[in-house]
Amino acid sequence: MKKRIVSLLLCAVSIGAYAQQKGDMFLGLHGGVGLTSSNVSYEIKDKKNLYDETLKDSNPNVDFFIAPGFHYFFANNLRIGLDFTFGITKEHLEYAVETTSFTSDTKSKYWSVGPVFAGYVKLAEKFYYVPELDLNYIRMKVDENAVYMYKKQYVSYTILPEEYRNEPLDNISNVGAYKTDGKPVNGFSSTLRLLQFEFRPTERLGFSMSLIDFSFTHIFRKGEDAHAYGIDYHIPNVKNNNLQIGVNPAVGIYIYF
Repeated sequence: MKKRIVSLLLCAVSIGAYAQQKGDMFLGLHGGVGLTSSNVSYEIKDKKNLYDETLKDSNPNVDFFIAPGFHYFFANNLRIGLDFTFGITKEHLEYAVETTSFTSDTKSKYWSVGPVFAGYVKLAEKFYYVPELDLNYIRMKVDENAVYMYKKQYVSYTILPEEYRNEPLDNISNVGAYKTDGKPVNGFSSTLRLLQFEFRPTERLGFSMSLIDFSFTHIFRKGEDAHAYGIDYHIPNVKNNNLQIGVNPAVGIYIYF
């Protein structure tokens, strides 16, 4: 009887010691939903109309994603992988500058791909703290509904052609709106999962949970010529730099082999 108990204990120890060793691999799938507060900075430069301004505001975001991936342990407790992410983001933006006020609701569908790096710190038998960093190229399609309103007696909003600038409001609409459907944008992102854990109950199976992450996203939207309200005008290039920290619960399942 004692020999059987000793054998079972040795077996349990050997399974625990096997976890996260060099040469381990797994296929994984994780997903989640996030509610975050963002510090958003928009840098707008338009050489055609000599427009240069930076706009900042804090905005709520909603994000849902799923991410399949393949990972490999290149050393004990250190892994590298490749994740493919598919997601939807909703954002509400409001800001006001000297000449205008602006409100925008945006829904973005995106996919991304990039490397993932992670380290394992053992907290208990088969239970690990796993900080993780990923770097991604992003391809996104944006649906946006926006409304802007002039605040002064004379219009000086410089996306308008020069002949329409500083015209009285009687000569030009003081309220504008536009909608974009599926406009493609490109960018990159970096996410550090600060509070992530993994439980590996068996040799072949692992579960993870991430609670808090810190991320930076850079999106570039190319300018274009447009026509609205009887006016031809130019929408300038826009760079969107989004810095976030938030409680973004995500869960994952890993199949080791």
